[in-house]
Amino acid sequence: MLNPSFSKLRDKQYIADTELNQYYCSKEYKTDLDCLTHLMNVVTPKPKTLYAAFKQAFIPCITHHRYILYGLQMLEDIYSLLWLLKTMEVTVLVCLVAFAWVKSTTAKSFLSILSLSQYLLLALWEMFMICYSGEIIFLNSQRCDEALQRSPWYLHANEIKQDTLFFILNAQRPFRLTGGKMFDLNVEKFRSVIFK
Repeated sequence: MLNPSFSKLRDKQYIADTELNQYYCSKEYKTDLDCLTHLMNVVTPKPKTLYAAFKQAFIPCITHHRYILYGLQMLEDIYSLLWLLKTMEVTVLVCLVAFAWVKSTTAKSFLSILSLSQYLLLALWEMFMICYSGEIIFLNSQRCDEALQRSPWYLHANEIKQDTLFFILNAQRPFRLTGGKMFDLNVEKFRSVIFK
């Protein structure tokens, strides 16, 4: 018969694992992030305590998280200035094309209106792709700590609680892509370009 605290822990973990695609593993990072393999693998020495097994499984998860943050920071460093210039270019372009579009409607030239409308839509689509990718990265960077918060980490031993809480506190800072380190690239920025 299982200890009642283990049964409670197992039930809580089952509830936390019900979200679809809660955990994602990057294929570029060659490591085994399955926490159970450390306990079941015959080749590696078995940990003597639950905390040792937790550490053996948790350290690759932290390393993977840091790898992703490092990759995102490199992306931010490379493209931040480019995204600033692109945002300014698209904003000016939208204003100029909208002005030319309004002026051409008075001349009633159907082909010029169609051409300018297509050009305006392409410029807005380009801005939307940049801002939407920033929004996706921001939203997914929040999911790491949310997944741990849904797990029953508070039912474990004090050492496991401390390590998990420390990781949750560090993972609560969502990653933001910026344009020149001046503004966040998100859907709200795209709306401000359209409606200003």
